[in-house]
Amino acid sequence: MKRLLLVDHDPGVRELLSHHFDKRYELLYAATGAAGLALLREHAVDLAVVEYRLPDGSGLELLARIKARLPRLPVIMTTASGSEWVCASAYELGARDYLIKPFHPEDLASSVRFILSAASRRREARQNAVRPPPPVRRAAPDRDEMAVHQAARYIQAHYA
Repeated sequence: MKRLLLVDHDPGVRELLSHHFDKRYELLYAATGAAGLALLREHAVDLAVVEYRLPDGSGLELLARIKARLPRLPVIMTTASGSEWVCASAYELGARDYLIKPFHPEDLASSVRFILSAASRRREARQNAVRPPPPVRRAAPDRDEMAVHQAARYIQAHYA
């Protein structure tokens, strides 16, 4: 089962998404950015949903810290303030999607499904990629071969 991290200070949002996602995903909740980072240190997560306004800082700051630590972790940014600057900044920092509240839980579910399936396809492609064969290593010369080389060098030095 895929594991999602939801970082949002609003208990109503957490409860709503819990009812919608509990059967499909394992959910981890954090009300602050610090708590979200702590959960990321303790658990492997497949996707994070981060609210822009958090009690201990900006969701953009949290997004940057997540991407610095886990660059391949997909992150969806949510916000109640539909600012173009926030949206552009979120995408610039590596967010895969941006949803403005209030959104229908199915909109988030659709985004989560799409992002997780794309991540799965990328992971499969990396695993199935054709890799060049390893370079052929020549074995170290044995004693007879070394004696032949020494004899050849002696002959060249003294008789050539």
